[in-house]
Amino acid sequence: YSVGKIDAIETNVIVKAKRYLADHYDDAELTLFQVAEHVGLSEKYFTNRFTKETGETFSNYLTQLRIQKAKELLRTTTFKSYEIGEMVGYRNAEHFTRMFKKEAGCTPAQYRKQGE
Repeated sequence: YSVGKIDAIETNVIVKAKRYLADHYDDAELTLFQVAEHVGLSEKYFTNRFTKETGETFSNYLTQLRIQKAKELLRTTTFKSYEIGEMVGYRNAEHFTRMFKKEAGCTPAQYRKQGE
């Protein structure tokens, strides 16, 4: 019983972390430390729990979240690619394009064209 209860509490911590990330993904200054602190765990323990429970690293999760939001903006707005990059937490347009291409398999401009 107590092991199940501990697992449930830790899962709630991950849910809380994901909610925090959903609310703050656009902050270019967002760090693993901030999220771990928000949920009340050490960085190391949080990293291990997050990876174990989500099946992906914190940084991969954050990148996927940002790219998913960028895709939505590319489909639904006329903002320029670099503006969308800034909106989803990337200060550097080239870095945004590189990360987008790595995740989506094409550049933001190509992605937008495919949707038209």
